[in-house]
Amino acid sequence: MKPLKFGSATRNWYRPTTLEQLIDLKRAMPEAKVVGGSSELAIEVSIKGALYPACIFVGDIPEAFDFTLPNFDDEEPAFTFSANLTLSELEAILKKLVDKLPREQTGPLRAIKEQLHLFAGRSVRNAASVAGNIATAS
Repeated sequence: MKPLKFGSATRNWYRPTTLEQLIDLKRAMPEAKVVGGSSELAIEVSIKGALYPACIFVGDIPEAFDFTLPNFDDEEPAFTFSANLTLSELEAILKKLVDKLPREQTGPLRAIKEQLHLFAGRSVRNAASVAGNIATAS
């Protein structure tokens, strides 16, 4: 997949396909809005009247969707995931973990999974990223 740029004299969208391209774009345009699922951007533009002359879509960068499952043999097991993982994808991973692991090891995972189920509708959770909706307190 090749990176893209399209737009007009007043607004441009960039779609890098590697992490290196994303970093280069942000260095060149630090004011550019980073966009994942675009659900937060829609709110900012339509309701808050925000203007973004440059937007960078990160949905085609493989590292934006990484996650690592916890190793419960470690002293401090950790479940990590990237910012562009959709809420539905995170919900599905958590369900698998909760179903697979002993209940006493899944308290925080169950709590997050239950909260995600209450967050917006399925169509929003299918597009919304963790960074775009939860980290920005949308």
